[in-house]
This record gives sequence, structure tokens and C-alpha cells, in this order.
Amino acid sequence: MNEHGLPHGVVSFDFSDAETGEQRAVFDLAWPNGIQEELSQPVALLLNEPGEVIAIASQAGYRCFQSVADLKKYIESDILVMEDAA
Repeated sequence: MNEHGLPHGVVSFDFSDAETGEQRAVFDLAWPNGIQEELSQPVALLLNEPGEVIAIASQAGYRCFQSVADLKKYIESDILVMEDAA
């Protein structure tokens, strides 16, 4: 992430209901404003999480990854390509 000038993300991101403030889940690593802030959708890395947590993140509009390798592929194929085109 450093090498490409991308944000590190938030470790143990506390995802809360926007209306009530109630905690809904904790995401292992998240970019709530997207890896390209405000230009890409929110992203969450969810390692060994139950389906309920993945569903919460997905319903909230997060693009979810369950492995570091898949997250890296996304960054290389989608994010860095967009950076190069800019």
C-alpha cells in the first residue's frame, strides 16, 4: 500500500448502524471510504468470519474479501489500473 501511495485501512473497524449507532460487526480490516477514497466502493477484509458478518458488510455496500491474496488481486487488477489511467 505504501509503495503505491494507497491508504492502509482501519484495523478492527467497528461497523455501526448509521441511524442507531449500535455496533453491528467488527471488520478485520476496512477502507470505509474506499481504497481510492470517494472514488471506489468501501472494502472489507474479513478473515475467518461467519456468514452473518459477511452479509452485514455486503448489505452495507462493502466489497468483501476473505483472503489477503484475493484483496491483493483486486488492488492490482482494479485499483492500480485506475491509478495508472489517471
